Amino acid sequence: MDIFIILSLLAIFLGGLVRTYFGFGEALISMPLLALIGLETHTTISLVGLAGLFVASLNIFSDYRSIKYSVLFIMLAGSLVGIPIGIWILRYFNTDIVQILLGGFLIIYDTYALSKYFFLNNNIRIVLK
Repeated sequence: MDIFIILSLLAIFLGGLVRTYFGFGEALISMPLLALIGLETHTTISLVGLAGLFVASLNIFSDYRSIKYSVLFIMLAGSLVGIPIGIWILRYFNTDIVQILLGGFLIIYDTYALSKYFFLNNNIRIVLK
């Protein structure tokens, strides 16, 4: 077998393993490895998407009894609304501005979540004098 195919399958396997174990991160592992092997970006994106669909299907079939359908329907409704809005934003807005806004949102949310964790969950109180 060609070494290119073996390395590609290994990269996809590692990504699927990370996704199965942690619940996310397949693209974080598989895409850079496939790009280092020499696949083009569009091919890498398609291959990781197909591998993700396959891994998700295996996880659903093996663990279908523990699916929370109320949460699933909320996520599905959010996806049906959010995907067309996201495609419209990516098509008609400047991508540099979108990336800056997304980065700012992530920083603000991270600061909120971290402060909530430190000040509410660990019973750390600020003493005011």
